[in-house]
Amino acid sequence: FPAPDRWDAEDAVPFSSARKWSSVSFTGRGTWVLGAPEMVLRPDADAAVLRRAEWLAGQGHRVLLLARADGAEANPAADGAEARPAADRGPFLHPVEVVVEGDYLSIVNYLHALERLPWRIHWQRLELLAGDYPSNRVRIVIGALSLSRDWMSV
Repeated sequence: FPAPDRWDAEDAVPFSSARKWSSVSFTGRGTWVLGAPEMVLRPDADAAVLRRAEWLAGQGHRVLLLARADGAEANPAADGAEARPAADRGPFLHPVEVVVEGDYLSIVNYLHALERLPWRIHWQRLELLAGDYPSNRVRIVIGALSLSRDWMSV
């Protein structure tokens, strides 16, 4: 693979517990904001994302949202250090569902192969649907990240 392009930082807002987010603006790449979902997303943002974040937090997970913004609204420091960032553009989490059928050992081997891939997989759900011996079906839902809200369409 060729060397990645440079990401030159133009501006940054450090994390603060009171603000609950931090951001970095990169030349030609917009502003990237990391923080609590309710602080990073606009109130009119995708409600499903906020519901999912709330559910994960309710399960005991610490939830952070990484978002990107472009243009004038992308510089949260411009409105003062405590301003709320206007980042509601990607990356977006898209659920991808895969159904695998086979005997138990084949399914376990398949899942181990997925775990050994060089990419990190965000497992959202795994359901074993036992059938007539020796056949089983596993429904796997994983999360894929994309910079487009409409990353996948059928």
